[in-house]
Amino acid sequence: GYDLGVPPGKIQKFIWEDFCDWYIEYVKNRIYSENEVVKQNVNIVLTYILINSIKLLHPFAPFVTEEIYNLFFENSFLITEKYPEYFEKFDFKNEINDIEYVKNIIYSVRGKRKELDISNKRKSEMIFVYKSAKVKNIVEKSKKHLENMCFASEIKIVDDKVLKEYIDFNNLSNYIQFVFEDLELYIPYGDLVDVKVEIENIKKEIERNDFELKRAENMINNKNFISKAPPDKVKSEQEKIIKYKNIIKNLQEKLKMMTN
Repeated sequence: GYDLGVPPGKIQKFIWEDFCDWYIEYVKNRIYSENEVVKQNVNIVLTYILINSIKLLHPFAPFVTEEIYNLFFENSFLITEKYPEYFEKFDFKNEINDIEYVKNIIYSVRGKRKELDISNKRKSEMIFVYKSAKVKNIVEKSKKHLENMCFASEIKIVDDKVLKEYIDFNNLSNYIQFVFEDLELYIPYGDLVDVKVEIENIKKEIERNDFELKRAENMINNKNFISKAPPDKVKSEQEKIIKYKNIIKNLQEKLKMMTN
């Protein structure tokens, strides 16, 4: 039999994740470009992808796709249009691999910024150290996108043979470090956070969570509480102990990373 739930799921994933989350964000600087030719070309591609995505989705969601299609072409009917075909000339395998490589960099940097609770308004220098000409080319071609999507103030792309000219190896703890295939990335901590202030904040968070941990442990160790409290309440306090221990562990690892 046929699993009719698979195609619409894949189409929805493409529209939501690849097209909306990534492609539109990726070409945003071209959408607002002052160069009319650049702006026109990207709008043509955007429209082409959107219209064909609607056509792909039409058999599974006929009414809403017909309504959207009519916003582009008045008095036209999507149901009479030819279903999209596969064209090998639009299968850009090498480019896809390059984009996935860049996406991995963006995911990693954004994830670390979120972990450190760094505002998007706070920009930082990014030092890319390449070990192959291929990777150098990928980063250079994507420099503008990396600047925009990783909130960089400046991007430096350097050969690993001259790394010592850019990185202070006596104070590596002053950098956030990422390792990718044939590439290393260094971001100075000082660009993102006031290290001394952040260390004090982490210590205070450890103290606060340690206080809550001891409170929960005291309750669980109290025989009176265990005998009289409802089972849900006892379970809740036990879960809090696990939660606070994990929070403290993560904070201690963060503190170690910033003080080593």
